[in-house]
Amino acid sequence: MEDLARLLADTNRQREELINNGVSKFSPEALSEFFDKFNSIMLDAYRENEEANSKYLCPG
Repeated sequence: MEDLARLLADTNRQREELINNGVSKFSPEALSEFFDKFNSIMLDAYRENEEANSKYLCPG
């Protein structure tokens, strides 16, 4: 979750910089990069959750 918090904090800082420079939105490239990173973090979290669950579930 630290990666997600860092990504969101960095993105918010970038947003504030854009606003201060009169820019009202992220570029398509920046959005694509954000979603690539976000999706990677979410997939890693899902895998970690699956691994943790498999340790505690009894075979059926």
